[in-house]
Amino acid sequence: MKITQRSWTHPPPHKVLGGFVGGGQLAWRACGPTLEVIEPTTGRRKAAWTFGAIMHNADARVTSVAGVGLGTISQVAVGVDLGADRRPQGMVALLSLHSSRVTRVFHFTYKVTSVCMVSGGEVSVDPGTLSAELRPWRGLLVVGTAHGTLHLVDLALDLGGHKVLSDEVSPGTLVNITIPDGQAESSRFSAVMQNCHPTVCLSDGMSHNGRFQLIGPDDNVLFETASHCVVVTAMSFIPQLASLVIGYNFGAFQIINLSTLTIDCASPYEDNMPPVHSFACQEPENDPKNFVYLWLCRSWGPSDDSESKDERPARRNKAPALCTMYTMTYDNKVWIEGHGLWYQGLASISPRFEFDAIGGLGLKGQPAQPSTVFTAMTVRQTTHNSAVAPGGSSAASALATPDEDAGPAPEQSLSMFGWVGGVLERGVLLLITIWPSSTLTSGIRLKCPLI
Repeated sequence: MKITQRSWTHPPPHKVLGGFVGGGQLAWRACGPTLEVIEPTTGRRKAAWTFGAIMHNADARVTSVAGVGLGTISQVAVGVDLGADRRPQGMVALLSLHSSRVTRVFHFTYKVTSVCMVSGGEVSVDPGTLSAELRPWRGLLVVGTAHGTLHLVDLALDLGGHKVLSDEVSPGTLVNITIPDGQAESSRFSAVMQNCHPTVCLSDGMSHNGRFQLIGPDDNVLFETASHCVVVTAMSFIPQLASLVIGYNFGAFQIINLSTLTIDCASPYEDNMPPVHSFACQEPENDPKNFVYLWLCRSWGPSDDSESKDERPARRNKAPALCTMYTMTYDNKVWIEGHGLWYQGLASISPRFEFDAIGGLGLKGQPAQPSTVFTAMTVRQTTHNSAVAPGGSSAASALATPDEDAGPAPEQSLSMFGWVGGVLERGVLLLITIWPSSTLTSGIRLKCPLI
């Protein structure tokens, strides 16, 4: 056999990304610029699109996907990196699953790394829990990019989510709105009638002059670095807190309250922390106190965007995946029919539990490589309360203290975590149930018969 050396003129294949939307209702997979949405039980393709093809852009790649539609997923919002040499570098598109067509397209200066729906997404959100400027919006999307920028975008789903308003050739126009705005509804109407989409930049005070500052609730600077070193790696909207949680590639996170459009919390910077991978929120069962628990998972990816090529060979010496649970105490909570509990006034937040995701919990040995978290999520049971229709009026919301007549609250006391690598070269799945705060111990037991 003769072996000849060959030099490849084409770039290596793109890594494959994937996930679920609609609580497992649909699955998606992406390889480079091509996205497929499929039914997980049959494997039947629901929709597909290759981004950048019509613009002859071979450098585009899908980075993030979020489901759109309460109950039945009808569209997906897609974040796209158009390529380092492109101007602009980032794009968000709305893909209809009925027609397999792109119906909204927006450009952003930097590559889009994460997308997250607030209203109009997979969970019911009462508009009354949002700020006055955001209540008229129909389909509120959060876009996270490189350089640490955060944008709120009105998808204008009331004009028809399957109606084509813009495309890759003719992207939509974003119009910045002022905060506060006493005429928010009329301002939004005027913008939409001109085929424009209202937007708010949440990071105006954090990124400027080539520098990024991690800002705390009192406008204090907790960390500062060059903006090109910062990437938004994870986002999650938590309806019962009316808050957006943002994770960064340097391991810190922020909580932004969308009722007041202010920063409720920001974590301090710690050296050698893996990027934030995902969040999970838990509510204890039958706890009369106002406690909520936020899980923060930090993990290096298989080929993390936050790493340079020179750094990747040194990943063996980096910290393993880390899962931390924070106890959050609120001043009060109220019940909103069709929404559930709404916690108001963050009084305190502190870490309660923490474990390294290395092989099986409690196993000893030197990790072969940093472990990788592949899922961290809250397992939600279906609530029996009536749901608020997308874009529904908050005037119909019944605001009351939760009692026996209010109906059961959505069950969110169970979280699931999965990771691979580390000591064992196989996956580990861990389920954690949260009980009332008075019954929580000071640590987590590492012995589990299922691991």
